[in-house]
Amino acid sequence: MGTRQQSRLWDLRGYLTAFATLILFVCADLLERTIVVALIKLKPSARNGILHSWQRRISLLTIGIIRRIGGVPVEINPEIPWGDGVLVVMNHQSIIDIPLAFLTVVGGYSRIITRERYRSGLPLISHMIRLYDHPTVQPGERISTEIRKLRKLAVTSVHPIVIFPEGARSRDGEIGQFNTAGLRTLLTARTWKVHAVVVDGLWRATSPSDFARNVKSMRVRVEEVGAFDFNHKTDDAAQFAAKLEQDIRAGLNDMRRASTTHGADSAANASN
Repeated sequence: MGTRQQSRLWDLRGYLTAFATLILFVCADLLERTIVVALIKLKPSARNGILHSWQRRISLLTIGIIRRIGGVPVEINPEIPWGDGVLVVMNHQSIIDIPLAFLTVVGGYSRIITRERYRSGLPLISHMIRLYDHPTVQPGERISTEIRKLRKLAVTSVHPIVIFPEGARSRDGEIGQFNTAGLRTLLTARTWKVHAVVVDGLWRATSPSDFARNVKSMRVRVEEVGAFDFNHKTDDAAQFAAKLEQDIRAGLNDMRRASTTHGADSAANASN
């Protein structure tokens, strides 16, 4: 098969992957609004278990489509125990980061801080934000209002919280400047077990069309680079946030060096 034919085949796989993901979200949106909501109403005591199972199934199905139809290798290594007072801090590369983040937590569902505008207009995602009561922020809103919302979230949520301190997806694969105001607000509200997580390989998928065009070059890996205790009464939130940013940046560099070394070793072995 020629290079041009191979390229066209990969493009086709990319667009099929994007289309299959869209179909999944549309169908899952309908099921969530009917079956999942009905199950919760019929058995309110099982709400947490139902939501955990649904979140994990949707995340696995999304990543499964990327793996099987797109042919993208996806390696998710962290297994963060579910619990009260768990905070996951992760860099942000793509539209696929959210299901990846959900799959790093085992034993229960987690809540992710996202933008207010995603609460409506998106199949599955918008209803899921409302159903799970995922906290939302509104850029441009008064800082005092946002701080009150995040402090209330930190104190009242019994589910792990996921935050992307960059605030926006990376356009070049590098980690952008951390906007630590939200992170510091969460930290100062209570004691946490903080997990620093790094994802790489999806920065060319900042939109569905980008994903479809670039699927052939993707290799996805998620790693935990550290788990830290933070005591809001004795530890400095600003210093802690700065250290987290350093660790996540260093973790991304380490992952890339390891990937380059592995690729070079594989090529050398193949030539021998």
